[in-house]
Amino acid sequence: MFWWLIDQNHPVHVALVAEVAGPTTVDGWRMALGEMQRRHPNLSGKITRDEDANLWFHHVAGAPIPLRVAEGNAAAWDSELVREMTTRLDLGQAPLARATLIHEANRSTLILAMHHSIADAKSILFAIRDVLLALSGQSIEPLPPTPSLASLLFRGSTAGDDDAADASPPAVSGEPDIFRSFDGETPIIARRTLPPSLTSALRQRCRSEQTTVHGALVTAAVVAARQVSAELRNAPIEVISPSDMRALLGAGEDVAPLAGGATMTMVPPAQPADFWQTARLVRRDLVPPRTSEDLKRSFDGMQQFMSRHPSLQETVAFLASRGGQKISVNNLGAIPFEARFGELRLEAIWGPCILLGYEGERLISAATVDGSLHLMHTSYQPLPSVLEVMEQHLTAACAS
Repeated sequence: MFWWLIDQNHPVHVALVAEVAGPTTVDGWRMALGEMQRRHPNLSGKITRDEDANLWFHHVAGAPIPLRVAEGNAAAWDSELVREMTTRLDLGQAPLARATLIHEANRSTLILAMHHSIADAKSILFAIRDVLLALSGQSIEPLPPTPSLASLLFRGSTAGDDDAADASPPAVSGEPDIFRSFDGETPIIARRTLPPSLTSALRQRCRSEQTTVHGALVTAAVVAARQVSAELRNAPIEVISPSDMRALLGAGEDVAPLAGGATMTMVPPAQPADFWQTARLVRRDLVPPRTSEDLKRSFDGMQQFMSRHPSLQETVAFLASRGGQKISVNNLGAIPFEARFGELRLEAIWGPCILLGYEGERLISAATVDGSLHLMHTSYQPLPSVLEVMEQHLTAACAS
């Protein structure tokens, strides 16, 4: 219900972009999308609302994933992603997914989008892999239905129901966030690929510094944001870091919303901070839930709030209560499968791409394919040159 409500304010589907080298046909892509859809049950449904205002997923057979074929250069897909982001999915029509293909004889770009109520970013990554498997002539078997993360955590539980009336928004620190529709406005997309030499050096240096690539990316993002934005220079920045919870839940490679997350606030240092010391602090403090009970506790407040069947206005007020400057850093990491699919090669994954609709929202996403780290910055109010400055700081940190 949460994502259905937020979608009334601003589209909340998740998109990934896949650049693929090798000979294909449009009919082949359409067939492969159909095979992938048959594998994942959540991709054959819509959302219905009953007379008591309860929301249900309703299976619909024979509703293929729409495929829009766009003209142009397969390497120049930014405008198509912007169009995808700003075009709302009809939640009352199946399926809650769609695809855009920029096709050339030996090179293609696929933009695959799914509503956040049925999928997270890792879901779309696995779905892209399944499309490429089918496109290269390999078989993919259907999977059983997978419930949502909230269903897995709170199934059969009435915990928190007695306290639902007391599930009020937390106290605001500073001015609350402003949520709005952004209808008619265009988000800006910037992207940058770190060369394999820097990507490899970064991974090796992170190991020797006892931190992670994600810790280094968060550190570089915050340092770069402060450098390019006077508004952020002296402000505390809350870093939002979505995380895949599949291993914790014992879930597989299904299309399902199985992401949790973590947050931490980074304050401006009194003096120039040591990059690697900061990255180690990020690794220590920006941690997702480590047990299923931790995960359940992290969702408990939202579960209690949603049990009241809030309106859109109440839900927006609940979200806005957090306040303050924010940067989301969504890192898919190194893709967990080979980039070769017969004659086809996955050259790049960009994203995930999703904006929730609050003023000043800034997303930096990352994915590593075949040894190269691909960074993308998406915002209605972008930070100028932030990716270039991030690369400069990562290069300097690896060379120090």
